[in-house]
Amino acid sequence: MPELSVVVPAFRERDNIPALLRALDQALEGLDWETIIVVDDAFDGSEDLVRERAQQDRRVRCIHRIGRRGLASACIEGMLASSAPYLAVIDADLQHDETLVPKLLEAAKRDSADIVVASRYMEGGSTGALAAERVRASRAASALSRVICRGLTDPMSGAGCTAAASRSCSIWWPRRAARCASSSCRIACAAASAAKASSGRG
Repeated sequence: MPELSVVVPAFRERDNIPALLRALDQALEGLDWETIIVVDDAFDGSEDLVRERAQQDRRVRCIHRIGRRGLASACIEGMLASSAPYLAVIDADLQHDETLVPKLLEAAKRDSADIVVASRYMEGGSTGALAAERVRASRAASALSRVICRGLTDPMSGAGCTAAASRSCSIWWPRRAARCASSSCRIACAAASAAKASSGRG
């Protein structure tokens, strides 16, 4: 059983998947990991490409969802398919910096955090090349989240990691621990950059 499962929700991402797998292979060198790519039924051949890679690399797994679509449900289905003690989520569109995943995993262990979030709105973070309207929407959602969870500065970061013992610990990009106002989960936030982002979700 690997220590870390990286769940990758994918919809029409065939062209990005090879580059993402290469990037994960480099970024996670030395770690015991797997990736679970959850392919929504896009009819673009993504599932065939992932299955072909899985035949060559035991760390690659494919969940092909037929007649079902949705980012959140794809993430949940991928997490439920894992038995690793830590779970990470990263987009297939190459917007998230995969080199932060080992740091997030380290922070989750060090701080015994239930959730680790990569934040663009902490010291050292950046919104990179995001369009101005997306930055405004993201900042508004972040302001609202501060009311619900103290210390969570970027709920829209879209990438994360969780400790799977309770299935409530998630790695998303760590720096400081905080208490969630609505539950007893421990949250860690870390500076992140959206420099890789040029389009897609925010």
